[in-house]
Amino acid sequence: MDSHARRLVGRQDELSTVDNVLAAALAGSFQLLTLTGEPGIGKSRLLDVVASRAQQRGMCVVRGLASEFECDLPLALVIDALDERLASLREELSERVGQAAIPLLTSVFPALPGEPAADVRDGLNAFTRNRLYRAVRGVLEELASPRGLALVLDDVHWADDASAELLGYLVRHPPGGGVLMAMAYRPAQTSPSLAKLVQAGAEHHHRLAVGPLSSAEVAEFLGETVGRTRLRTLYEASGGNPFYLEVLAELGRHATAETAPAELPADLRAALRLELDALPPDALLVAYGAAVTGEEFEPALLEAAAALPEETVAEGMDLLAARDVIRPAKSAGRFRFRHPLIRNAVYGSAGAGWRVRAHARIAAYLATVGAPASLRAHHLVQSARPGDRSAIETLKQAAQSVEEHAPTTAARWLQAVLRLVPEDEPDRIEVLMELAKLQAVSGQLREGWSTAQEALRLLPRSDHTRRAAVVRHSAMIDRMLGRPTKGRDLLTAELNRMPHPLLRATVPLRLRLVGDNLMRGDVRIAQHYLDLIPEISAQEEPAMAMAAAAMRPMTAYAAGRLDEALFHVEAAERLAGKTSDEHLAEWIETFSWFCWSQMLLGRQKEAQHWFSHAVAVARATGQNYILPSLLAGQARALWQLGELAAAEVAADEATEIGRSLHAVQLLAFGLTERCLVASWSGQHEEALRHGEEVMRLCESETESWAANARYAGARALINAGEVIPGAQVLAQVCAPPARSVLDRSTLLASYEAMAFAEMTRQRGEQATLWAERATRLSQGGLPPALATAWLSRAHALRLGEPAASAEQAVRAAEEFSRTEHWIEAGRAWLCAGTAFTAAGTPGPARTALHQAAEIFVRCGSRHLLAETIREQRKSGVRAPSPSGGRARPFGLSRREMDVAELAGEGCSNKQIAQRLSISIHTVESHLSHIFTKLGVASRIGMKNALDGWM
Repeated sequence: MDSHARRLVGRQDELSTVDNVLAAALAGSFQLLTLTGEPGIGKSRLLDVVASRAQQRGMCVVRGLASEFECDLPLALVIDALDERLASLREELSERVGQAAIPLLTSVFPALPGEPAADVRDGLNAFTRNRLYRAVRGVLEELASPRGLALVLDDVHWADDASAELLGYLVRHPPGGGVLMAMAYRPAQTSPSLAKLVQAGAEHHHRLAVGPLSSAEVAEFLGETVGRTRLRTLYEASGGNPFYLEVLAELGRHATAETAPAELPADLRAALRLELDALPPDALLVAYGAAVTGEEFEPALLEAAAALPEETVAEGMDLLAARDVIRPAKSAGRFRFRHPLIRNAVYGSAGAGWRVRAHARIAAYLATVGAPASLRAHHLVQSARPGDRSAIETLKQAAQSVEEHAPTTAARWLQAVLRLVPEDEPDRIEVLMELAKLQAVSGQLREGWSTAQEALRLLPRSDHTRRAAVVRHSAMIDRMLGRPTKGRDLLTAELNRMPHPLLRATVPLRLRLVGDNLMRGDVRIAQHYLDLIPEISAQEEPAMAMAAAAMRPMTAYAAGRLDEALFHVEAAERLAGKTSDEHLAEWIETFSWFCWSQMLLGRQKEAQHWFSHAVAVARATGQNYILPSLLAGQARALWQLGELAAAEVAADEATEIGRSLHAVQLLAFGLTERCLVASWSGQHEEALRHGEEVMRLCESETESWAANARYAGARALINAGEVIPGAQVLAQVCAPPARSVLDRSTLLASYEAMAFAEMTRQRGEQATLWAERATRLSQGGLPPALATAWLSRAHALRLGEPAASAEQAVRAAEEFSRTEHWIEAGRAWLCAGTAFTAAGTPGPARTALHQAAEIFVRCGSRHLLAETIREQRKSGVRAPSPSGGRARPFGLSRREMDVAELAGEGCSNKQIAQRLSISIHTVESHLSHIFTKLGVASRIGMKNALDGWM
C-alpha cells in the first residue's frame, strides 16, 4: 500500500461539521463534539483533524487518551490530557481558580509543584469533587484565553468513572470562553456514566456517527497500485473500516482465522495474529509483557513482566519499534502501542496462564521498588491466589487509600479481597460491611444492598451491635433505591429480634425509624419510637446521646409543639458544641435532622453554621450519601438569608452528588433547591427546567421531600408568570394527602403563594380564603410564620383595599427584615410599594420600593429588581439601572444592549446586523456574551431577565 493510504479520504460532511463547531467555539461559546463508531473506523484520524485545524486557528490544543486496562485509575484520562500543560501555569492558575483550589489540583495532577493541603494530603476527599471540578473548569478557561481551547479526548469509552463524572460536570456547567470538547468513543462499550454524559448538553452538542468508507473511498485510500480484484477483496474483508483495511493490505493475502480477542472481527484477528507470528519468540514475549504492563510502559517494568534479561528486552523493543508495533510515548523513556487495538490483540494473544504470571511478576517488582499499594492493586487483582495474605492486605490498603475520591475502584479492589479471603475467615464480615458502604457511596446501590444482606447472613444473631449497624445501613440503601417500606420492614424485624427493649443496639434502629416516619408524615409513630429510646448519658456515650438529641426538635416541630421544639433545638445545640467531629460523624444522618429543624424554626444563621459544619464532617469521613440533604439545607438557609450566589453553589453540589449516587430522593433534594434559587434569582428558564425534572422524578412519590419538590416547581411557574399552571400544582400540594407530609414552613409559604396567584388572577375572594388558611396556620407561631400570614393578607386586600394591603405588607416586611429573611422582606416591601401606589400615596410607595430595590440588588434577585424598577417608574421615580448607567444592566456593553433590545423586539440576526451595520457573526457573538452575562440560554430567557430595562 502506498504512502497515500494514511491520509484522510472522504468524510466531507464530517469535516464541514468540524469547521462549523470550531467557528462556534472561536466565537466564544462552549461546544461538545462526539464522534462514535466501531474500532478502527477513523474516529482518531478525525480527532487529528480537529486538533490540527484548531491549532491552525490559533487555539490551544490539549489531548488525552483513555486506556482499556487502566480504567480503574481515578482521573487517568483527565491527567493524561492536562498534566503536562499545568506545570507551566502555576501563577496564572492562582489568579484564575484561586489560591485555595491549587492544593486540590496538586493532589490530582503530578506535574503541579507543591504539597496538597492538609485535608487532602492522604487523598482527595470524594466530596470535594465538585470543588475540584470547578477548579478544572477554571483551568480550561485559563487555557482558552485568549484564542480558545480544543480539548481532544480519544477512546473515552475506556475512561475511568472519575474522569467521566468530571467530563459530565463540564458539559452541564460549561467553561466560559471558546472551549471545544471533542470526544471519540465506541457506543457499544459505553458505560452508564458516559451514556449520561453524552445525553447532556443538547444545546451545544454535535454528534458525528463515523461510518465505513465507500468502495470509491477505499480505492482512493489504497491508491492506484492495488488491482480491482484485490480492491474488492480488501473492501469486503474490511467492511470499509480504514484501520482493518490498512492492516489487511499490509499483510497481504495470507490471513486466516485464528484465536484473537473476541471483540475483533475474524479477518482482523487473523491479520494481527500473522503480524505477531512474524516476530521472533523473545520479541513476542516483550510484546506480551508490554500489553500486560499498561497503556504506557518502560523497559525496567518490561523485564519483570516478560522475565527476560535487560539486553533481550531492549532488542525486542527495537524490533517492535522498527515494525511500528510500538511507538515512543509523550513521556521520555516510555513507549506505547501504535493503537489500542494492537495492544488489545497482543494481550488477548498471550496465554491466559502466562498473563496471570506476568501480572504477578509486575506486582512483585512494584513491591520491591516501594510502589504504592494502589499501583500494585491492578496487577494483584489479575494474579493473586486465594489465601494470599500479602495480596489481601495490599488490596485492603489500596482500597483504603482511594476510597474517599474513587469509591468505585476501592469497591472493585475489596471485591477482589473477597475472592481471596476464605469463606470461614473472620475478617470476611468486616470486608463485606466496608464493601457495602463503598458500593452505596459510589452509586452501586443494588450491589451494596446485596453485600449488606450477605454480611447479615454471616453475622451471628447474637451479634446485635454489628447487625444493627448493617441493618441501619441497609435500610438507608432501601430508601435511596426508592423502597422505604422494605427498609422499615427490615428495621422492625431486626428490632423485634432484640432480647430486651432497652438494649443499646435498639437505638440505631429506632432512630432510623423516627426519621423514616417523619419523612412520610407519620408524626405519631415517629414520636412513639423516639419515646422508646432510653436516657443516654452524654459523658458515657456522647455520639449516641447527640443522635437522640438531634431527633427531638424536628419531631416536636412536626407535631406543632413549637415551644418544645425550640427548647429541644437549643439543648441539642449546646450538646453539639461539646461533641467531637468524630462522634458527630457516627450519626451524621440524625445530625442532618437537627440542622433542618434549626432552619424550619426560623434560625437561619444558626442553621447555616451547623449545615456547614456537618458538610465538613461528612466530607472528611467519606459519607456522601448524606451530603445532598445537608447541602440542600445549606442552600435553603443561604437563599433565605439573601445569599443567592452561595446558595446556588451549594444546591449545585447537592444535585451533582445526588446524580452520581443514582438515587431519586437525593437528587430531588438538590434539584428542589436549584429550582428555588434559580427562580428567586430571576433565571426562570433554568428554574422551570429544574422544576420540571424534579416533579417528574417524584411523580408517584408521597413523602415530604416529594411535596417540597412540587412546591418548588409550582413556585417557579408562578414566579415565571405561568400563574395558572403553577396554581394548579400548588393546589394539589395544599390538599390532602400531600398537605399532611409538608413541613409547616413550606405549607405556609404555599398558602402565601396561592394568595398571590389568586390576586394576580383578579380573584379576590379566593385569595382571601388562602390568606385565612395562612392566618390560622400561623397562630401561636414564630415571627417568620406570622410575617408570611401578614403578607398573604396583603395579597388578599390588594384588589379592594390597597391602603389596608400596604399596611399588612409593611408589617410583614419589617418582621422579615428583623429576622433577616431578606428575599421575603424584599417581596413584602415590593407588595407594600405597589399597594401604596394603588392607594394614591406615592410618598410611602417610593420609600417602600426603595427598600425593596436595595434588598434585591444586594441579593442578586434580577426579576424582582426589574419588577421593583417598573413600580418605581409608575410612582414617578426615574429609577436607574442596577449598573449605574442608563439602561445597561448586568454589565452589558452599550452595543450588547442594542443587540438585546432589537432581539427582544423579535428581529432576526440578519435584521439586527443590517440595522446596526455589523456582521451576522458579530451579532451571534454579542448574543452569546449576553446569554452568559444574564445566565440564560435563549432569547426568551434574555427578554425575561431584561424585563424593565428594554
